[in-house]
Amino acid sequence: MKKYIQDDSYFEKIDNERKAYWLGFLYADGCISERSENNKIVIIQLHRDDKYLLKEFLKDINSDRPIYVNKKGYVSINIGSTKMANDLIKLGCLPRKSLVLKFPSEKIVSCNLIKHFIRGYMDGDGCISTYKKIRKNRKSPIFVCEIKFIGTYDMLLGIKKFFNSDKDILINKHSPKSYQISFSGRKYRNAVDILYNDATIYLKRKKDKWDEFLNYINCIDTKKEEKESRIIVKLDNEANYIGEYTLKSLKKEFDITAILRCCEHREKHKSYKRFRWIYLDEYKEFTEKCIDIKYVLGCKKVCNIEKSKVIKTVEQYDLNKNFIRTWENAKVAADHYNTTSKAIRKVCNGERKTCCNFIWKYTEPKTSKQSKKVAQYDMDGNLIKVWNSCKEAAFFYDVTFQSIQRAISGKYKTCCGFSWKYI
Repeated sequence: MKKYIQDDSYFEKIDNERKAYWLGFLYADGCISERSENNKIVIIQLHRDDKYLLKEFLKDINSDRPIYVNKKGYVSINIGSTKMANDLIKLGCLPRKSLVLKFPSEKIVSCNLIKHFIRGYMDGDGCISTYKKIRKNRKSPIFVCEIKFIGTYDMLLGIKKFFNSDKDILINKHSPKSYQISFSGRKYRNAVDILYNDATIYLKRKKDKWDEFLNYINCIDTKKEEKESRIIVKLDNEANYIGEYTLKSLKKEFDITAILRCCEHREKHKSYKRFRWIYLDEYKEFTEKCIDIKYVLGCKKVCNIEKSKVIKTVEQYDLNKNFIRTWENAKVAADHYNTTSKAIRKVCNGERKTCCNFIWKYTEPKTSKQSKKVAQYDMDGNLIKVWNSCKEAAFFYDVTFQSIQRAISGKYKTCCGFSWKYI
């Protein structure tokens, strides 16, 4: 029988990156078989796609042992070395370790090498998964990365401390005797980056997933920086220039999402906090081409002459339409009769017939525009009378002026048994 060679003293002391990595890997995915006190074997079995990792291990321990392939396609190596097995046991990698494994002390793995140990453990008994997730009120999905570890409570507690996390260690639903803990790739990015910093050995498929996620968040961060550094012009509601700002500088005072909606001219987002917002390059383009920004932003035309507020006087009539008196405004009349000014205004506007058993009517101001005259006809088309306005005719027939307007527009055929027409 051929005698294979290996460096039996490889695990006497964990003093470099690769030894720390392999110890972590064996903690997770290794096995020590004890045939007898002086006959112990170190076994590693992996998926055939990870065969290169076994080759790296054999190279590090200077071994010429073969890699076996079983019927299921798994690859494995058997290191028949009692010395190596005993050294691993001293380092905490015990036989039948799945329920008793403990996080290594600083004497076993020093602080400067613990990240390599955890990376090895992650490659053996952890996973990096990426997937797309759709959140509420978002049109496009987001790319999510999750780092999960499985093991004993003590083992995961040590990993949790390394990640400086407040995440809970949960019972593994697939194996109730073990535990699990998960970390968000975005939140714990720095911790995962530390695991891979200066690394010369790792499981490629897990590293590739992490790199894919890093490329995604770097791209998102770059776009975010570009967006936040873009200059935005702040205008008042009449589109008059106020100043120029970056989104980053507006963050503390405003909701930048709302500002971006205005800049992108989205429907129903014309202004925010009573200001108009527009990208600087777009503002300059409109200015150079002499395009009216007020028109682009949909601002209402503002009259230069300040409009004085017109206070309408109100006339009061009894139910027989006999004039009683004139009030200064609807509010004064409402206070007198212990009602609301809105109720009186509704009668004045023709929305209601009476209020407090009286008929109310606005006094026509002298400066107001002359209302359209309305012609009243019988059903044979004979002219009966010409009224000065719809309101005048409606007041006489005790109906709302809207009813007469609808008869004029054709929505109603008649009103009060007559046809109506503007002159």
